[in-house]
Amino acid sequence: MTGTQRKHINCSNALMFARGFSLVEMMIAMTISLVIILTVTQIFVSSRATYSYTEGLSRVQEGGRFAIDFLAQDIRMAGYSGCARRLNSANVSNVVKDIKKAVDYDIAGMEVYRYTGTGGTGLGDWTPALPNIANAGIDEGYFSAGEVEPFTDVFVSKYGVSVDATITAPADKTANLKVLSTPETDNAFTQNDVLMVTDCNNADIFSISNTVNTSGDELTFTHGNGTNTSNRLANNYDSRAEILRWESRVYYIGRPDLDGDGNPDANANPTLMRKALVKGSLISQPLVEGVERMQIMLGMDTDTIPEKFRDSTANQYVHPDYV
Repeated sequence: MTGTQRKHINCSNALMFARGFSLVEMMIAMTISLVIILTVTQIFVSSRATYSYTEGLSRVQEGGRFAIDFLAQDIRMAGYSGCARRLNSANVSNVVKDIKKAVDYDIAGMEVYRYTGTGGTGLGDWTPALPNIANAGIDEGYFSAGEVEPFTDVFVSKYGVSVDATITAPADKTANLKVLSTPETDNAFTQNDVLMVTDCNNADIFSISNTVNTSGDELTFTHGNGTNTSNRLANNYDSRAEILRWESRVYYIGRPDLDGDGNPDANANPTLMRKALVKGSLISQPLVEGVERMQIMLGMDTDTIPEKFRDSTANQYVHPDYV
């Protein structure tokens, strides 16, 4: 056998035992792999987008429920004044100093300020104008300029919270109120709290001017000049009178204070805010983040039949300034 023949046989044997993929097979495999990777990636991206959408929708729904719950409670309570279903405003005396506007009694128990501006945040861009907190004295209001987001309304609810407090002895207009000490009353009141005392026909709103003193089985509520414009109440009260803790809640859209400097942070998200009466001061509290608008409509029972036969069901909804 010649060398050439032997070399040919060796090459043939090598080809017979060769293993591997051709270039075409490799390209097909790579194409299939790319298709699979793209499909998996698309499924992942789609699933993530669906999850993000679902989570965002859940947050919106949750925030909406929280907002409605907060507002509904204070709307239901608006104007509550204890044993009197409705007190005539002329029969209610308010001697609270500095925050008089925040605790003034109104038979409706609520205020609505409608935004009527064109993009500004001055207090005059609302109708009626937002009460200015910088007006020191008995007419101090709720806000400073720029505190409320434009194109949003402001809602205020004022009401009394019943507390099981019984006056132990008749009190004239200048006397401090003495109530029975109980586990509930001992922890229910503190200095600067705003109270309403009513005999169901008349009422006085005042601020506790000194530390609540406990002597034996009595608590003493003072109403001196320190936190009031007068130390005299307008009426005399006895054990049949009812004492309520007076609440004022102001709802608005603003931006919370993130850095603790006492001012709204321009970088914060718009938020449903509430100013609540705490120890004689209105304190801002962020409630629900991401709320950008709040518009208030008032329902009217327009039935023309005598009032006692009306169904107290709204037949028409109007802007507050139309009422």
